[in-house]
Parts: sequence; C-alpha cells; structure tokens
Amino acid sequence: MVDPIPSTEVEQFVLDMYLPVHSFLHESALVREVFRYLDFLPDILTWRATSTHTRSVGSGVLYTRFSRIVQPFVHHHVQALAHVMHVTHAVITSSCAMRMLTGKDTATNNINFVIAQGTLDVFQSFIQDKLFYRWATAKPHYAFQHALASLTVYCCDKIFITVSEARFGGVFGVIASSPTTADMTMMTPGSVATFYPIWTLRHVTVANHMLFGGDRGTHDIGCITHPAFEHHDNTYWLGPACGRLCPRLWRNVADSDRQSLVIEWDARFSLRSMLARSNTIWRLSDQCANIYCPYNPANNACTVLLPPDPMPSDLKSILAQEARIQSHYPHYAGTHLGILYATSATSPYLVPIPFLDGVTQFHHISQLKVSHWVDQLATDRFIVFTSKFHKTYNVHPSTCGVAPEYGYTFFRDAPDAYSPPNMLVRDLAFIEDAVDDVTGNVLVVKHPRGNKHEIIDMAADDIATVNTLIQGAVSRVDSEFWT
Repeated sequence: MVDPIPSTEVEQFVLDMYLPVHSFLHESALVREVFRYLDFLPDILTWRATSTHTRSVGSGVLYTRFSRIVQPFVHHHVQALAHVMHVTHAVITSSCAMRMLTGKDTATNNINFVIAQGTLDVFQSFIQDKLFYRWATAKPHYAFQHALASLTVYCCDKIFITVSEARFGGVFGVIASSPTTADMTMMTPGSVATFYPIWTLRHVTVANHMLFGGDRGTHDIGCITHPAFEHHDNTYWLGPACGRLCPRLWRNVADSDRQSLVIEWDARFSLRSMLARSNTIWRLSDQCANIYCPYNPANNACTVLLPPDPMPSDLKSILAQEARIQSHYPHYAGTHLGILYATSATSPYLVPIPFLDGVTQFHHISQLKVSHWVDQLATDRFIVFTSKFHKTYNVHPSTCGVAPEYGYTFFRDAPDAYSPPNMLVRDLAFIEDAVDDVTGNVLVVKHPRGNKHEIIDMAADDIATVNTLIQGAVSRVDSEFWT
C-alpha cells in the first residue's frame, strides 16, 4: 500500500504550480505579448476571459484593433464615430468587418456603413462637417436596389466612405441582400457577426439570389471577385445534401445556431440586441441546384413551391392545399392549427400551418410557414420583415371583466399581391363600400396573452371570438393593417 502524500506537501505543490501562472496573468507585458500573437477574434476573447487582468488588458487590445481599422477614414474621431454609429443604428460591412474578425490586414481605401432609414442627415453631418469629406457619387449595386432608401459615397484624398441607408425594414435587410454569403459580415464598435461563418472562415462564398438580377460582369462587387475566396453560384459542391445550409431554407437573423457567429466584447454596442429586434428572415434562393438535395424540385416533385398560384380561396382549394402540406417532402417537423378566412369561402376553416422547412424546434412565430395560406412573398420572395403584414390583438370582449387569457395574431396578404376582396370578411363585418374591403386571405393563430411565440392550436370554439375581433377592428379601421 502506498503511503498518502501529506496534505502539507499537496498544498505546497498546488501553490508552486499556481504562483507562476498567477504572476504571468498579472504581468501586463506578458499578457500583451500573448495578445500580439492572436489574430482570430474568438481566440482573443477566450484569452481575454482568462482573468480579471487579462480582461482589462484585452479591452484595450480590442479597442486598438477597431481603431486601427477605422482611423484611416476618421482619423482621431474614433469615439465620435462610435457615438454616431450608435444613434443611427449603423453597422460596418465588407472588408473592414472581415479584418476585425480575422485580424488579417488587407489594405482598403473604402469603408462601408449601413444605417437605419431616416438617419442619413445625422451621419452625413458627421462625415462632411467633422471629417471634411465631399460628396462623390451615388449609384447602388443592383443587388441592393430594393433594400436601400439611398446610397451615398463620400471622398477625401482618394479615401472613400460609402453610406447605405436602409429602407423601413432595417439594416439587416441590406445585409441579407449582399451579393455573396461572405459579404454578410458586419460589425459595430463592440460586436462582430457573420451569417455563414463555416463557409466564410474557409474562404468559400456562395452567390445570393440578388446576383442573378443584373449584369454581373458590369457590377462585380464584394467577395465574388476576391482572389482569396472560392466562389460558387449554388450549393452543388456540398455533396449528398445541403442540410441547414440549403439556399432555399429560410433563416432568421436572430438565430443563434452554428450557422451564425455573433461575437461581442462591449455590450454597449451590442449586435445581438439589434439582431433580436430586427424581425428579418431571408433565404439565398427560392430554388436549390444541388442534385442531391431533397429541396431541389428537379428531383423531388413533393417539395411544395410557395406561395400557391392561385391562393386557396374556397373549401375545394383549401382541401387541395392541405393535401399538398400532408404530402410535402421532406416532411414538416410540426404544425399548428389556425383559422383561415379565405376570399371566396362561406365560413372560416381550421387549417394546418406547418413549421418552416428545416425547423425542428419551434420558438418564434416567424417559423410558421404562413405562405401556404396568405401571400406575404409578393413584395420580396427572398427577404421578409416578419413585423409586416401581421397584427396581434391581446384583448377581446369579456363578459366577466377578467383580463383575457389569450391573444390572436392576424396575417394578411402583402399589398403588392393585389389580392381580390375578401367576401367572407365583407359579410362578417357588414362592409358596403368597395373602398373599405379587406383584400386577400386572413389567417389567424392563437397564443398566450403577451407571448405570440408560444402558439396554441385553434379550435372551432375560437371562431366566434375571432369573428368578434374582426368585426370590431374593421369597423374602427384601427390601423393600416386592415386597409
């Protein structure tokens, strides 16, 4: 039997091991030396989190890296830039954001900002009055034409600042319109995010659908022409199946799965909070060209193309659409029951609303594939702002005066779908003038009051409540939603 080591010797051994490490972590010069050899941003943050002292030193290192990237464009106005970016909800995109992520120094004479709609005057004042840039040109790349309210380029001594003002949907609609997946990388003064990190960090990029809407030879942009990137027009190169990276699958910018990378080092300039508020979903394409992928309609006749043409309008077409949902392959992972007010129906119907393709665990109302029943893709079949075309009512008539237990969210066709008038709603709400008609189908889902992301299946008993809500809302014309 081996004699146990005396406890005093164990304590001394632990102390002998601990003291050198402790001393090292508190020696600023040594800590900085380690940071000097780290390029990849996640590695820097890992080392920074080692101790209180490395966190203090690391914060300075990160600020220095950000400053080194933007100083050629803003000189000593780095803090002023951070303030202006915060109040305009701005992000930096393209090569400058990539430099922050990878640490690779690549010379560039252009920095790209995307700002929220209505904030151009603030940003322009900073650029022209404080930085003394002059207006140069304003011609957006065709890929962004539907996502931008304006695009302005400023110049000073052959250095350029490009400012893209987003439309009402927000800055992430512009990011999702980027020509390639690698261009979907952005940063604030305290965060970096990229939507396709696996491909991007391997220097592989896939074309966005936006690239196929114009002359690529004339308007090459971003990583499509970058010699360090291997470029593909589709995902055929992935092999047997695309999986969650299939260009046809919808993704939410707020998703935190392994297909997105969000890194924060300063919570005051959080990208994660901006992403959570964005209500933006997108997909790279409405078709998949991978011959092995089950979402490629060329080799799978059971994958449903949406929206239906024409949209379900009566009992016969509703039953046909239910059959398509049932036979869809790959099978939907789940469904919820909603109530559909179809344009030619004689009564409301309970209908199944499946999860989006690829969604296995439901956690957000945007993961419902409502396009089986309402045409919300008429305006844009690739980028959808989920806060549009739906309205939630958390109150309904109560005879006992007790706060209602449930809320109801209504979905409608996009205005650009130019849908026919809804005769069922017309009769229900006693509409007489055509100008007051509600157009297109109306789909309703149920959820706990105040939490629309926890969907509850509808039942026939809910129809009377929803009818009352529609009658009251349409008669009051209480929002643009019903007009």
